[in-house]
Amino acid sequence: EEPGKGTIFTIVDIIAFFDKEDIFDCMDTLEKIGGNKKAARVWFKLNQNTKICVNTTVGMTDTVSIGDCVGQGSAGASLISQANIGLGLQKHFGETMEVAQYGDIRIQPLAWQDDLGVPNENVSMARNNNKRMEEMLMEKLLEAHPDKSVYIVTGSSSFKKVVRDELKTSPLVFGTLNMKEKESKKYLGQCIQPGGREE
Repeated sequence: EEPGKGTIFTIVDIIAFFDKEDIFDCMDTLEKIGGNKKAARVWFKLNQNTKICVNTTVGMTDTVSIGDCVGQGSAGASLISQANIGLGLQKHFGETMEVAQYGDIRIQPLAWQDDLGVPNENVSMARNNNKRMEEMLMEKLLEAHPDKSVYIVTGSSSFKKVVRDELKTSPLVFGTLNMKEKESKKYLGQCIQPGGREE
């Protein structure tokens, strides 16, 4: 860790990702990445005109039609969903020079299904990368969870103080949401904390 340096790690959680993801957007992604056209058509047909019922504590609900959707719980859905988000991140972050670096290595945004994480070197980068992430979610008709979309400030004491002072007067926003700082956050099975692994 260099003296006076640190990271603002923004974490965005997508609301009801599998319920809101657009199957036509997924089909477009499959075409862009060169997926097998016959397999893609079969997958679409399997998810067309979907009908569901839910087993609740008081019994089974009536069956209702939810139309064409990305079927939850299948291996195909998880792979296609991740490709869909990955392609969106590549489009919005792939060419920008405004990403955190580890030496000469670019640290691209991290994604696992509905959890997205972006390391930022300063407040300006965090603001600009939030705008990129927001544009990507809007394109895909998705929204960030207001309570689970947060940021963590790690690094030297001087870095944390400068960042917190700046964000006190002008909070970090994601769309219309004021992002909150968290002292620690479990992200993809790892606990992220301001003091690093020693905490």
